[in-house]
Amino acid sequence: MFAPPLLLVFFLVGAPPLSAQIWQAAPEFKSELRIEKLDQVLIPALKEYGVDLWLVFDRDADDERVNMVWEETRRPHLDPVGEYIGSEEIYQPAAFLFTAAGERIAIVSTEDLELIEPTGIYSKILTYRYTKQRGFEDIFPLIRDEVHRLDPSKIALNWSEYEPMADGLTVGMYRLLSDVVGERYVQRFTSAEDIVVSLMGRNTDRELAWLQESAEISLALMREAMCIIRPGITTERDIFNYIRFRMKQIGVEPGWSEFRSPIVTVQGPTSGRIPGDEIVMPGRLVKINGGVRVNGYAVDLNMNAYILRPGETQAPPVLQHMWDTVVRSTLAGTEAIRVGVEASVPDSVAREVVVAEGYEAWGYEFGHSVGTWIHGIGPTLAPPWSHFGRKTEMLIQANDTYAVEPVVARFVPEMDQVVRVHVQEMVVVRPDGPHFMVPPQTELLLIPSGGR
Repeated sequence: MFAPPLLLVFFLVGAPPLSAQIWQAAPEFKSELRIEKLDQVLIPALKEYGVDLWLVFDRDADDERVNMVWEETRRPHLDPVGEYIGSEEIYQPAAFLFTAAGERIAIVSTEDLELIEPTGIYSKILTYRYTKQRGFEDIFPLIRDEVHRLDPSKIALNWSEYEPMADGLTVGMYRLLSDVVGERYVQRFTSAEDIVVSLMGRNTDRELAWLQESAEISLALMREAMCIIRPGITTERDIFNYIRFRMKQIGVEPGWSEFRSPIVTVQGPTSGRIPGDEIVMPGRLVKINGGVRVNGYAVDLNMNAYILRPGETQAPPVLQHMWDTVVRSTLAGTEAIRVGVEASVPDSVAREVVVAEGYEAWGYEFGHSVGTWIHGIGPTLAPPWSHFGRKTEMLIQANDTYAVEPVVARFVPEMDQVVRVHVQEMVVVRPDGPHFMVPPQTELLLIPSGGR
């Protein structure tokens, strides 16, 4: 008889139920939080980009409820914005309309009404009857009437060449929608990429408070972990296990992947992204990259230390120069993170510092947005590379939150290896300029060879 592998048995029997979860905010806060985001973030974004109407036209890949053997294991295949607009569980075709004037309209099947009405999001809900005979044809006049009534000059739809989170509208639904509203309004269609990125990427005051708490706890844990290091004895895994033990004591979760949070790196021959048996030795650079999750939100912070060799009182000159360069790059780039500045500008400022010192510029962004995702989808502080789509052209806004992380690499003779110095700090943008969420590490921590 066939016996499935143990891992497969665990996956089928022991794994938690699958669910649609793009937005990782704590479930008990989502209802209030998404109304806050729609009020505080969406309407200003619509006005900022000159969009009169954001229209989300969506359906599940499986519109037959009878196919759901266990409701709790259902995983809808819907537009990624669903959790932000309360439509994450719908079965049948539906349209959701958001205007710059503040109207929020849902057009849903009578069966899905019970999923939409309790959200409290929509001031106007229209229903149609989904039948085998007519399918969802009866939704069409409702959409047409609302679009014609609103008569928007610009209609944002969820398509994007480079941002998957803003590309939820299928080709078939686009064609149907085009036929429904007519050529006059098709000419007013535009991508909703900027709107979706703003909605998901900009943080409310409540979200910022959780990120602030995450930053303070994360920094405290990294400082503690540096204090337990005993050169020649402590391993990467020891540091990892200590922080994870303290997380359990405090009651917080890892900020990201189970086996790589925190990332502990002792620059040596076997060091990797998953903490292993590399021993902290004199003459090595130790980096902890960590963050804890508070109500679904986590920061992305680094702390670095150099283990002094016997007789040393400071880091090797080459390493110290690398450190000083990265810190200056961090501070210069951060100073440029201001409301109304194009997202690519801070990146170019930070790179100039590094290149001017003869180092090769790093191959990723200077700063990534942070929120419910560690690497969020807000405006990205990066060069105009295709990977980032329009996110490098967007303007920085108040309450945007970034992890800034320049890096330099060079061969250090005293350490007999190529060393990467990588700083990462958390920055929140206020109307008066950028603010570090916790004090930045401007001095390289020095740990004596005998420990602290």
